[in-house]
Amino acid sequence: MRRHPLMIAARKAGLRHYWANFGFGEEKYYVFVGAQIGIIGAEIVAEVGIPSEAFRTMIEETTAKLREANVPGTPMLWLQLLST
Repeated sequence: MRRHPLMIAARKAGLRHYWANFGFGEEKYYVFVGAQIGIIGAEIVAEVGIPSEAFRTMIEETTAKLREANVPGTPMLWLQLLST
């Protein structure tokens, strides 16, 4: 229903969020909150690039928004493969 508190906080702060089962045979759900660099997959694109200055700016802006939204945890770059 997209009503998880992290999803609501993300929307209010202008952040992206993505929720899915990444369990590969078992249920293991994650909700990712932050900025989206790209979506890579067999049916989408094989690679994504971002210039270093744009990446640095994205990190700074996203970190500030996560802090403002009181999203717990340490901000970090997450790369996760979702295979169906």
